[in-house]
Amino acid sequence: MSELLKLENEIRIKDTEHLPCRQGKFQVRLTPYDVYQIAKSQNISSGEAIRRHAVFGIDPELRIPQLMFRPEYTGTAACPFMLGEDGCALGTRRPDVCKLSPLERVYDQENSCVGFLLSDEEQDENADPVTVRDWICRRGAPMDCGSAEEWHQLNDTLSKAIAKHGDDITVDTFLLLYTLFPFLYTHYDMEEDFKPQFERNMRQLTDLVRKLKEGGEDHAGTE
Repeated sequence: MSELLKLENEIRIKDTEHLPCRQGKFQVRLTPYDVYQIAKSQNISSGEAIRRHAVFGIDPELRIPQLMFRPEYTGTAACPFMLGEDGCALGTRRPDVCKLSPLERVYDQENSCVGFLLSDEEQDENADPVTVRDWICRRGAPMDCGSAEEWHQLNDTLSKAIAKHGDDITVDTFLLLYTLFPFLYTHYDMEEDFKPQFERNMRQLTDLVRKLKEGGEDHAGTE
């Protein structure tokens, strides 16, 4: 992995038209905060927002569920909220990945923190320099994206737990993980703040990870 950028680092971005929906490679992973914001924008529940606009799949590398925008197909895959040249129907509630593009928010496993990546093809040494912090502010993205660090860390913890125990995980625990994971996206009251609800849901899944680890150790200790 390339060296991660921090908020104070300067970047030189090629141009300003970086929405994923304009790049011909529409693929947007959604966080629970993204779903909450989409639901708020349409005055519907988070569960209904998922049914209308997203689909769960399994990340082949992490081996945990991932939620993706369900694209509309009109010859090519397109974002359901794209308004042609007029921008995004979600406005300020569009997903974090769309606001930050071409920056990518990633989790640094070694240092247990969130940083940012910018690919070489998106850089232009002749462009005016701007700090990562200023770019985020300019694009209207929150610095922590509704507990971004906790979200990335949870995904990393789950992936490592599954990879470590592999076949030692009981079937019941494995199925429970895949059943409970969507709760992080759907169990929200739209009239309440996101963060305390997310932290509650995350504690539930963290408890499951602890059981998953204990189950793997118990199983591995029996012959």
